[in-house]
Amino acid sequence: MQTRIIEFAEFTLLPGVTPEQLDAGIESSNRFLARCPGFVARRTVRDGDRYADIAEWTDMKHALAAMEAAESSPECAPFFALLDMQNARMRHFEIVR
Repeated sequence: MQTRIIEFAEFTLLPGVTPEQLDAGIESSNRFLARCPGFVARRTVRDGDRYADIAEWTDMKHALAAMEAAESSPECAPFFALLDMQNARMRHFEIVR
């Protein structure tokens, strides 16, 4: 049995990004994720001006393949354009329980 993976991506937005722009960017990238093999679920959370995307994957192979494909995805580009990439970081965790 493969271990499920949590992908945790923490980020801030570029100055001037509106909540409506963020919502549209998330929706666009959700369309990409919905087609990715191994994708289970995604939540976006906030603490002040810090955000995190928390995605669940069936396994690390699919999580890494989606991460690579997202870099050239036209559906992810509007979301990525809103992020301060200098302060973004991503980690993957195995679900142990």
